[in-house]
Amino acid sequence: GRAVGQLRFAPRPDGADGSASEVSVSLAAEARGHHLAAPVIVAGTRALLAGSGVRSVVARVRAGNEASLRAFRADGFDRVGEAADGVLLLRREAGRWA
Repeated sequence: GRAVGQLRFAPRPDGADGSASEVSVSLAAEARGHHLAAPVIVAGTRALLAGSGVRSVVARVRAGNEASLRAFRADGFDRVGEAADGVLLLRREAGRWA
């Protein structure tokens, strides 16, 4: 297969014990619009939550980015707030499958 993007997880300061992570996803321009983000997010997040001590994952999504919001919601991410910069905060807890 050919790489079409990346999914990255980074520890969050509110999970000093390693229980919280932040996810970011980036798809190559030619891969966008082909509904690939949701399956990438689902596979990556489920693998992380099943195989580590991480109990929750947070995503930051620009307001108005409906495609990204749909992709994260496909894996059970819920909106939990808005950052000072206007970015929407979504969270997915371990043990909750969409």
